Amino acid sequence: MKEQESPAPFKKNLGEPFAEGSHTKIFRYGESTGGFPIIIKEGKTSYAPPFLKCLEQFASLNREKVSRFLTKILGPEFKIQPDFDLVKSGVAEYFLMNQYFGYDEKNPDASQKNREELMAALEKKEDPFYQELQGMLGDPYAIEVLADIIKKHQKDNFLPREIGTVIGHPQNFDLEKASKTLAERKKLPSTYYIVQEEVKGKNLVPLSDLSQEELNNHPEVLEKLLMFALLTKKMYSDTGKLIDLRPEEFLKNPLEHFQKTANLLVDLGEQNGEEKLFFVDTRWLWDQKSRVGEGGINFIKLLGVASIDRAIKKYLMDYMRGRE
Repeated sequence: MKEQESPAPFKKNLGEPFAEGSHTKIFRYGESTGGFPIIIKEGKTSYAPPFLKCLEQFASLNREKVSRFLTKILGPEFKIQPDFDLVKSGVAEYFLMNQYFGYDEKNPDASQKNREELMAALEKKEDPFYQELQGMLGDPYAIEVLADIIKKHQKDNFLPREIGTVIGHPQNFDLEKASKTLAERKKLPSTYYIVQEEVKGKNLVPLSDLSQEELNNHPEVLEKLLMFALLTKKMYSDTGKLIDLRPEEFLKNPLEHFQKTANLLVDLGEQNGEEKLFFVDTRWLWDQKSRVGEGGINFIKLLGVASIDRAIKKYLMDYMRGRE
């Protein structure tokens, strides 16, 4: 029997996903015209909260209904329905993230400005950001070490390149299903597709899987984690927006929203080779003014910001111990 054609926006079938999260399925899709490998993230029409991996198949819910429930209880910031408004909001979120975590040698101005401001804040004892770090670390020398790390990694890029976003029908929604849906006078389902550079590495590990021994053996990774954590903290301080660093399995690590995330991929590299760090969840920002922030019980501060501060203290202690 001939395979049904699909009204999805891509010429070839995406095949089977090689990875997926709560919101998207991820497919490999050859190479871009620039010669780098690309992936396509397809927005799911169902939603499975990231509690435990073994529960995902039992916790799959209709995404539109979940979206309506979340927005009613928590506010419009929690809309997850994959439509045009979500896509528009997501592009704006990526643009903001790119100003802090991206770095393009051909167009460094936006990210370089924020990094220079971070560097300046660490050099002025009267700066509120310096004062916050001083209160957290209790040691001016520790801030000097952080300033040296920031200076060294001014040109690090932490984001995969993004080619664009497309709205279309789900790829598993073939023409037969489309005809039947239209005959029943129902609306055809739609979703979004994010086209990104695929993160490649010689020894790629999610941060959640990185052992203490591996951290101890890779001081360059500790430096990059500290750079990333400080940029995360500075972005929150500047904008009130916090990137999504939820743990891979929430019920296993409910209080740890940095060190147990799989949204950060670490390339340990080959021996004496370059080590890299990439943030791959570019479509969700926690809002300080939302009902899970200052508008209610401040989970963003109690879980997110506290986890970032804890990570800075731990990684800095590991790093300084390794230099002794």
